[in-house]
Amino acid sequence: RMAHHLGNPADVFNAFKAGAVDCVNIGGSVAGVLKCAAITEAANAPLWHQMAGLSLGIQATFAVHVSCTIPNATMPCDELPFIHENDLIGGGLVVKDGHFRVPDGPGLGIQLDESALQQYRVG
Repeated sequence: RMAHHLGNPADVFNAFKAGAVDCVNIGGSVAGVLKCAAITEAANAPLWHQMAGLSLGIQATFAVHVSCTIPNATMPCDELPFIHENDLIGGGLVVKDGHFRVPDGPGLGIQLDESALQQYRVG
């Protein structure tokens, strides 16, 4: 498969129109990701996204919640909170069988690890 890392809806549209991609890795703001996802869905193509990337657990959890609203986000996403020494949510974002489990508690479904927050506080 041919894929490009794109974040501008016009670039996604033009890449599919030119036949230059089979799928895309999209990033950027929520609004931009959703626009790019709609274009990709209209092209009948899968995508993966990187809204948070090397972020900590809170932002990655938000990205996972957004991802589950995108029907064609069927490829593994690039959210990597587990590579840090501490994700500040006590491992609350669980990976099972290669997929993030979408937390279903109140709010984002995770808890901030207050002791970790104190440990890493600066200033």
